[in-house]
Formats: sequence, structure tokens, C-alpha cells
Amino acid sequence: MAKILHTADFHLDSAFTALPEEKARLRRQEARQLTDRLVDYANDHGVELLLLAGDLFDSDQLYGQTAQELARSLARFRGHAVIAPGNHDFYAASSPYARLLWPENVHIFREERLQRLPFPQYGCVVYGAAFTSPNAPAGLPGSLDPEDEGLARILLLHGEVGVRDSRYRAMTLKDVEQSGADYLALGHVHAFGGVQQAGRTFWAYPGCPEGRGFDELGDKGFLTGTVEPGQVKLTFVPFARHRYQWLTADVTGVDPLEALRRELPPHPEADIFRMVLTGETEEPPRLDALYDALSPDCFYLELQDRTTRCRDLWEHCGEDTLRGLFLRGLRQRYDAAPAEEKPRLLQAARFGLAGTGKPGAVKPFQFTAHGAGRERGARPMKKILMIGTGGTIASEMTPEGLTPELSTHQLLAYLPRIAQLCHVDCIQLYSLDSTSIHPAHWLGTAQAIREHYDDYDGFVISHGTDTMAYTAAALSYLVQDSPKPIILTGAQKPIWFDGTDSKRNLTDAFLYACRGCGGVQIVFNGRVILGTRARKTYSKSFRAFSSVNYPDLAVVQDEHLLQYIRCESRPRPLFYDRLDPHVGLLKLIPGTEDALAEFMLDRYDGLIIESFGVGGLPEYDGGHLYDVVRRGVERGKIVVMTTQVPNEGSDLTVYHVGGHLKSTLRLLEAYDMTTEAAVAKLMWILGQTREFSEVERLFYQPVAQDILRFGDE
Repeated sequence: MAKILHTADFHLDSAFTALPEEKARLRRQEARQLTDRLVDYANDHGVELLLLAGDLFDSDQLYGQTAQELARSLARFRGHAVIAPGNHDFYAASSPYARLLWPENVHIFREERLQRLPFPQYGCVVYGAAFTSPNAPAGLPGSLDPEDEGLARILLLHGEVGVRDSRYRAMTLKDVEQSGADYLALGHVHAFGGVQQAGRTFWAYPGCPEGRGFDELGDKGFLTGTVEPGQVKLTFVPFARHRYQWLTADVTGVDPLEALRRELPPHPEADIFRMVLTGETEEPPRLDALYDALSPDCFYLELQDRTTRCRDLWEHCGEDTLRGLFLRGLRQRYDAAPAEEKPRLLQAARFGLAGTGKPGAVKPFQFTAHGAGRERGARPMKKILMIGTGGTIASEMTPEGLTPELSTHQLLAYLPRIAQLCHVDCIQLYSLDSTSIHPAHWLGTAQAIREHYDDYDGFVISHGTDTMAYTAAALSYLVQDSPKPIILTGAQKPIWFDGTDSKRNLTDAFLYACRGCGGVQIVFNGRVILGTRARKTYSKSFRAFSSVNYPDLAVVQDEHLLQYIRCESRPRPLFYDRLDPHVGLLKLIPGTEDALAEFMLDRYDGLIIESFGVGGLPEYDGGHLYDVVRRGVERGKIVVMTTQVPNEGSDLTVYHVGGHLKSTLRLLEAYDMTTEAAVAKLMWILGQTREFSEVERLFYQPVAQDILRFGDE
């Protein structure tokens, strides 16, 4: 019988973007103390195996001592710790799991296939596997040894049960039932959903031990207990220092402060609260005063006003009409009524006015304490999710140069105007110079949009300019036909610079996310550019981006939007979660050697060749570039011909160097596509299929107006 503690999803060095920076910094410090607390608990309660089911780190971009502190904590554990890396902390040469010398009592699964760790001293054997990239194939990564009879069999994995089309090791209940494990210890889902059973196999997610935002509410902790053959006894232990709580208070006819106090628990000092005021009031609640009264009792408090005004209900009392007579009588009753009766009388007034076609001008109103604003009008404020990835816009000066360090919350603090345009929530996915962006980050961004798609009216992604066009193209293929705007923006100068373009670009991006059409677009320097048509054409100027072979969709000038072209969309977007990153780009120069093309065709599944003019392969004396490409094509490599010339596109049929190539080899031509779009599209296609006929069909099938001209058309 093994005594275990099962936990996962620490996400160390998370940005805690729901909190202001000083609170977020404290939460990150507390998170680094989490393992010490867990180890103390485990040692005090005689735990023998510490099962860590992945995503211990939020990414490989860690603060200096985070991994070392984790290793130091685990070294104090008197038993053995076993780690199965997840999609956020996948095992790779650059990961802390590979770079750091770990204590002898720590065992890390390093392969995608199932590995076996026997612990006869505890009467069990632990099987597990690692993510070795941000995604893992569906199903179990192997089978258990049938010779383990008599030992409790524990399977430690990061993955999802019962979720179709997931890139996070999707498993079915049948997979769980047929695994042969006594206990499947999982990570990835951040909420404890009980210990469940499929056949003879018990399985559970412990959830995360500490919530990170208002999408991770309530008690958080871990599972502990015993596992033996055919029997699992586990208990959930709440362990979070701070709980996120989202409370609502109806302030109709009552004092707002008292209504809020009634909703708060008896001892709120440790918890993080978002409290929403609803109902009808004569005047807007004074949120600053309410915050001053309540915040000293809480670790953190956020107040939102979603009340509506009722004063216009009485504006027709003086009319010499049946409506005026009705309102005068009801107003007298309302003024004399006790507090508990007022809500019913207000409702009666609304219903009465609705019968006359005058619903009483009930105006949506929204305000968030500490820096947010308000918008009055006939329509409620749009909800926009801001996704931070880093870039120049979020950079601060360091001895080594500009480095992305500002969070999305810090960026918005420079722009109180945005709170008047919409209600904004933030997540910080990455803090990267966009030079370091790669396909895994595109998948992560698309997944974040997918997870939050139904909760928001649009999305704004802050991003570095250097690879923004690649990211915009990639998201156009990963999130197709979105009816909601997905807007990328950034800046050529950080937001704190004098004369920065950051503030205009961010404001325009949010404005377009609220008022513009759906799909993936770049908003920059007052221009709205289709995500598949963008290219960075200036390295320093504010007019950094151009739309290639396609007009701008719209312009934004002094917060006025002029929409030239509207994008078509479906009622629901099509999401994709696979890319093949093994796509190379060969830019020809005069004298390009055959060996370079041969090397790239050996290494990559797909190769895009940027040729000269309208396209073709050079024919040098003694050169055999054509033969190199032919052999690659014959081996099943996908070759796409395009041009280095920014405008008007390729046409291989014009000259012999292109016509001969196209008539004799099974390859593709990009025509008027941008190189950025061709790269991203080929990665997307090869993530779905390797069959040439299907690759060809998908490549020439327009997505977000990425290709419009074919041959002589």
C-alpha cells in the first residue's frame, strides 16, 4: 500500500494578471513557497510518494531561482517525488528539467512514451510519460506491464479525459478503463471534480493548489491517501492561501455598502474578491467610497458596477396624460414605502411603462474600481479579452537593451480611455521579444482564444512587430471564419517613451475590437490590415505594416472608424489545434548552392522557395538545383514556389526556368500570397494531412482572402 500526495498545475511564475502588479508580485512569491508548504505537509503526514502531474512551471521563461527553489524543496521530502511534465513545462533541452541537477529522490519522465518506475518498498509501480512539445497525441502513450501483479499500479499523466479533438493527450473513458491502472493521477484541469472510476481504474484531477484568476474560483488543494491493488482511498485537502471569489449583490432599494457586506464571508481577509453590483439605483454607486470601506478587510477587492438607473422612470410624472397619472400615484407609493417594498414598486413602474412603449430609459452602466471607466448608451459595453505576449510595446530598458517586462494590466494603466470603450479582462500568455515567437506560441494563443471565445465579444493581442505578420497569418488558419474580431497590435516604441505610438495603436485596436468586423486583423498606425495580407515593411517608422496584394480593410482616425471591406464569417469559428513546424524557407541568391537546398529538404517536411521575379529555379553551369528539388518531391516533400518581390506575386509559366519546373514536378505555387501566409498555411496543412492531393486542395482553397490569383486568372 502506497501513501501518496497527488498534485499538479502549480504554474510557477504565472503573471497573475487579474491582480495589480504589487499584489501579483506577492502572489508569485507565495507561489514559490508552495512546494515548501507541500513538502512540510507530506513529511508531517507520512506521505511516501509525491505525484506531480505536470505544468509545475508556467513556461520555460522563469525567474532565475524558481526551478532551483523547487528542486531544493523536493530534496527535503523524505519519500520520492515523480514528475510528468505537461504542455506548459514540456520536457526539452531548454526546459528546467533538462538544465538543472535534480535531487536523487526526484524522478522525471523524459519521454513521450510510457516509462516504468518500480517502488517495491511502497508496494507500487509508477508509470508515466512527458509532454515533449506543447501538444501530445491522443490516447495512452503505452501499456502497463502485466507482471506487476501484487503491486499497486499508478499511472501519472498530464492530459484530458473525455475531451474530443484536444491536443493535450486526449483520452476516452474507454482508454482509462482499459489502462490496467489502479489509479490514474492526472494534471491539466484546474478544478477538482471528485475521484471517479472507469472499470477497475480510479482517476482524478486534483485541480491546481492555488487559483490564478477569476476563472479558477473557490477551494483549491490536492489529493492525499492510499493506493493499493483494487482499492483507492483519497481525500481532497484545501490548501490555497487565497481563494478567488466572484460575488454578486443586488442593491435595488438598499444601501450598497450593506448589500456588499452581506455577501462577503465572515473572514474575508485572505481571499480575492470580484464583487458585482446589480439592480436599479437612483444614482450610480460611489465605488471609490465602497472600496475604501471594504478593501481593508480583503487581500484584494475589485468592484464592478452593473446597475441601471431608474430615475428616468419618473420623468413623465408631470404629464397631463394617463401615463403621468399612473406614474404620480406609483411615485407617491414608492417614496413612502419601506426599503424591502421599493424593488417591487420599481418593477411595477417598468412593466407599466413597457405597456405604453416607454420602457423607462434603463441605461446600461459599467464601472470597475481603480481606473476603469463607464459608458452610457443604449447598448451594453462590449467585453474584450486582452492577451499579452510581450513585444516592444511592453518593454522596459535593461542593461542588455529593451526587454518585455510590462504586463497587460500595466499597459492598460497608461490608457484610462479604454475603460470607456469596453470592459476588459487580461491574461498574460507570454513576455517575449517577438523574435523568439515560434509555432508553439501560435498554438497557445489560439487555444487561449478558444477557451475564452464564448465569454467575450472580441480579442486584442499585444505582440511584438517583428513576427506579428507571421502570428496574424497563423491565427487566421488556426481560428477560421471568426464572427468576432481578433486584433493584433503593438508598437515601434515602448508605451512609456515620449512620442510613443503605443497608445494610439492600443486604443485603435480596442475600438476596432468593439466596432469592427470579425476575423484576424492587424491594427497599426490607423490602418486595419487582413491577417493573411500583412507584412512588416518598415523597421522603425510608425507605418510599420503594409497590406500586400490586398486593400486595407478600414482606417481609424481620431477614434472614427471607416470600414472599407467587411470580412465574411460563419456563425461559429472553425478551430484547429495542429501545426507541423517542420517547414523551411529558402531565399535564393545568385549562386545558391545545391547542398543548401538538399540539406533543407532532408530536414523539413515542407520547403518554401523564394525565387526571383515571377519565379523559377536558376540553371547554373555545373548546378543541379532542379534535380535536388525533384528528388525531394519524389520523397514526398512538399515544395512551394514563391517570389521575393513583395507585390503582384509569382507566375511560373512566364519563363522557361519556371515553366519547366511547374510542368514536370508536383509542386505548389504561392501566386499572390505573402511569404508569411504561405509559411503559416503550409504548417497548418501539414498538421492535418501529408497526402499531396489534399495538401494541394487545401493550399489553393482561399482562407481569409489569402490567395486570389491563380495562373492566368
